[in-house]
Amino acid sequence: QKVSGLHTQNRRLAVGGRDGVLNLLFSYGGESADGEYPGSRLTQGRQIYSRVKFLRPGWSLELGDLYNKRSVGAHGGVVPRITNDFESIYQRLGATVVDSDARRSTKRNDVFATFRRDRGGAGRNVTSATAGYSSQRFEYRRQADTLTVRSTALFFRLSHALARTRHRLTFDVDGSTNTASPRSDDLVFVNETDSRLLATATEEIRFGALHALAKLGLETRVDGTQLVGKAAVRQSFGPAVFGLEASQTAQPISQIDRTGLGPFLAPIDEVPIGPNRLVRTTLSVAAGPLDLTVLGTLTGNATWTDYFATEDPDSVRAAVGTGTLRVVSAGLDFGYRRQAQRGFYFTAQPTVFGASKTGDALQELYRSTVPDFYAVASLGIRYLIFQRDLDLDISIRGRFWSEFAGRAFHPQSGLLVIPVEGARPVETSATLDLVVTGG
Repeated sequence: QKVSGLHTQNRRLAVGGRDGVLNLLFSYGGESADGEYPGSRLTQGRQIYSRVKFLRPGWSLELGDLYNKRSVGAHGGVVPRITNDFESIYQRLGATVVDSDARRSTKRNDVFATFRRDRGGAGRNVTSATAGYSSQRFEYRRQADTLTVRSTALFFRLSHALARTRHRLTFDVDGSTNTASPRSDDLVFVNETDSRLLATATEEIRFGALHALAKLGLETRVDGTQLVGKAAVRQSFGPAVFGLEASQTAQPISQIDRTGLGPFLAPIDEVPIGPNRLVRTTLSVAAGPLDLTVLGTLTGNATWTDYFATEDPDSVRAAVGTGTLRVVSAGLDFGYRRQAQRGFYFTAQPTVFGASKTGDALQELYRSTVPDFYAVASLGIRYLIFQRDLDLDISIRGRFWSEFAGRAFHPQSGLLVIPVEGARPVETSATLDLVVTGG
């Protein structure tokens, strides 16, 4: 079950003899769920957001605070009622779990302030500056021990945009400093600080049905500096729209890659910086109630990292793959009356995946984590009931996948890791769901 509410109001406020507008906003959201098995219950999910914003002609000042709290069961795996070989992980009746009392909880608070100045009016010459502070506490608790990770972050963003009739030039600088302090009942970890600075320049051009974008910048971390960039074009041809995008980014590295997690996860000796490259193309066509999109993606990661399970169920290892990891995917997105307000509709999204075969053992393990083929389809109907007071959407959703290894959950760190070679795969199967939404 979920509940959410939002309240906002505007008040006129004169400062220095000139009128302005004071905007107040407050929202609350909460959720809970029983979960499929013992030890998987979401006992508490809370989000509170408050913001104060003062607006004057040409500038604004905004102060905000976002608080999140989440506590969820973190059992160590399902034990089916049938102890010998079983056909499906979905045999829920009578199933038990390992470490049914284990729980993961996260508390996070983000505070920020933003100043925005529009010198020319109408968004043609805009400068903005944002600074903030984040604090987070993660805890994994079970009967054997308790692991706690406290982290803090300081971040800022500077942006300046110049807009004209057909183009927009934007300069951005983003920076952050993060500090993590893990603790355990029996172990003491080393605190680690990580800093990052990203500076980019982006040019956007719009000319009739053509939209083009070019971005170039540098990302600097403690591990080194990487050139980043992106080029994209989108062109309409009557009922058809063609898109092409290419980008290069730095290898995303998390704090746990550098510090490890005591006996559960060893740190990476030499953290790679990248580059990671991506090419994506799309072609969309619409004709009456029908629409079809063809899309393809190719990624190439020169230095990639991932997490791998070991024979010890409590520990995992982080490893850097050798050789460029290339992954390709292609798919269709078909719809009939997709956006219809009333009546029947149908959508289908089949997708195929593939990865380069290099003979590298780590790449072969990575390749097995996703199915070669995956498809989702929905057939539904939308209509009004109760004298047009309730907008109801009822659909049957089917999903199909080919055999794949998937990923294993590591409760101590909350990571989804690549299983050991020879682990039981997720077999070829399909599911059928009844989905009912109303509002």
